Amino acid sequence: MAFQRSVLVVDDDPDNRESLAELLEVHGYTATTACDGDEALRKAVEQPPTAIILDLMMPKVGGFEAVQRLKSDQRTREVPVVCLTGLTNMRELAIQVGFAAYLVKPVPGDRLLQVLDALLNPVGSC
Repeated sequence: MAFQRSVLVVDDDPDNRESLAELLEVHGYTATTACDGDEALRKAVEQPPTAIILDLMMPKVGGFEAVQRLKSDQRTREVPVVCLTGLTNMRELAIQVGFAAYLVKPVPGDRLLQVLDALLNPVGSC
């Protein structure tokens, strides 16, 4: 049986969420979605995904707080979190607080898939 790769897509824009989920599923991922950081935290703890794509600017719990909480919980600490945002000037802070990668919207689908592949299949892994 092949390794199942699951990605939690978190964005307050429903069109962004659905288009990302569709892209991922077409490329062999199982995608689930959340509309804000609060819902993402609940879903990630209930069933940790293999990766998370997380927007920064969301109602309730935003991306910075969400990634800090994910990285402080032993159940989700090792899950790579990709920042996907419209903000161009937050890369350094995002990496400092725990994001594994920083992508600016709109990002080409192939670039997002390359980043996920690199995070989930590091060079030298079996």
